[in-house]
Amino acid sequence: MALATDPSLRSSDVSHVLVLAPAELAAEARLAATAVGAVRPDLALNVDTSVRSVGALVSAVQAVPDIASSAAEVRETVRRRLLASISGAWLPSVTKLANPNPGMGLHIRSLVARGAGFIALRDDPAWVAQLPLKQQASHRISHLAEGDAVCFGELPEPAISALFGFGLTQRPTRVDSLPDVAGEWGSAEAVEFVLRAPVVSRPRLGTCAVCGDPVWERTCPFCHAGLRGAAPTTSSGALQ
Repeated sequence: MALATDPSLRSSDVSHVLVLAPAELAAEARLAATAVGAVRPDLALNVDTSVRSVGALVSAVQAVPDIASSAAEVRETVRRRLLASISGAWLPSVTKLANPNPGMGLHIRSLVARGAGFIALRDDPAWVAQLPLKQQASHRISHLAEGDAVCFGELPEPAISALFGFGLTQRPTRVDSLPDVAGEWGSAEAVEFVLRAPVVSRPRLGTCAVCGDPVWERTCPFCHAGLRGAAPTTSSGALQ
C-alpha cells in the first residue's frame, strides 16, 4: 500500500489520482485505490488496467505532456497512446515464453540452437519468429513508417533489422531496462521494445457535471458523473 502512504497525496493541490496497472495486477491496483480513498475520501479516483505490456504502459505515461490541463487529459493521452502501441521483445530463447505462444516448432528450435534469437509481438496480431527473418516472414505494420520505437535495453542488430522490416524507418531509442522482464517474457535476457504508430485523437464529448474536467466518454472516469446537461449514465471499459 505504498501509494496510500505517498506524502504527495496529503497535499491539497492533489484532487485526482489515476492508478494504472497491467491487467494481471487489476486486483492489487483496485486495493491500492481503496487504500488511497480511505486516506483521502475527497479524491477523485480512477483505476485503469491494460492488457498491454509494462513497457507499453511506461511508454504511454512518458507521452503525457509535462503540463496537462486535467487528470482526464492525462488518462486520455495514455489510452490513445496505448491504442497506437505494439509491444514486443527480442529473446534468446522462447522455451518459457507464454504470451504469445510460440508453438511447438519454435519451442523445439529454441532448444537445439540459439542463433540470433527470436522476436515476439503481442499485438496486431500476436506473432513469434526466429531471427534473422526470411523474406516471406516479413510482418508489415500499418502506419509504422510515420511512427517510432523505444527499446528497454540493447537490442541486437538482427532484431533491429526485423523492426525495419515491419516498416520502422529509424533506429529505436534506447532507454533503461525494465525490471522483471523474465516474468513478462519468460527470459531474464529479453529486451522489450514498443512500436509507436501516430496517435489518432478523438473529440471531447463535453465536460463533467461534477468536476468540470473535459470528458471523452459518456461519464467522467474519476467522478463517475454524466456530462453537463446530459442524463446520468454509467461508466464501463478498460484500457486495450
